[in-house]
Amino acid sequence: MHFLPRLAQADFLALLEAADVVLDPMHFGGGNSTYEALGLGVPVVTWPGNFMRGRVTYGCYRQMGVMDCVVADPSAYAARAVELATTPDLRAHVSARAAARRADALFEDGAAVRALEDFFERAAGAGS
Repeated sequence: MHFLPRLAQADFLALLEAADVVLDPMHFGGGNSTYEALGLGVPVVTWPGNFMRGRVTYGCYRQMGVMDCVVADPSAYAARAVELATTPDLRAHVSARAAARRADALFEDGAAVRALEDFFERAAGAGS
């Protein structure tokens, strides 16, 4: 394991793109890093926590309907990460499944935008 200093955005994206697999940190989710990794086609292994902060990646996979990288316990977390990192065909299959759904489900979800618009319109109207 290597800890790196904060990287410029382009350098961080290049690092993600070079990764075989990304680990969603336990107890505190990946957030933007998850979206960036999934956007680049890199699988993100997650063991969802009990609180929202540890369920962002799980939510992304659930919205895509692709659960290949969601695991139920620490041993499965490690095993799935190693399996994806060492099995190129499996990694390609998982990445392709996510790629087929990520645009519509994550990056171009008009329903999510409409829901936010509705919320802000109601919130603004409630204050008048």
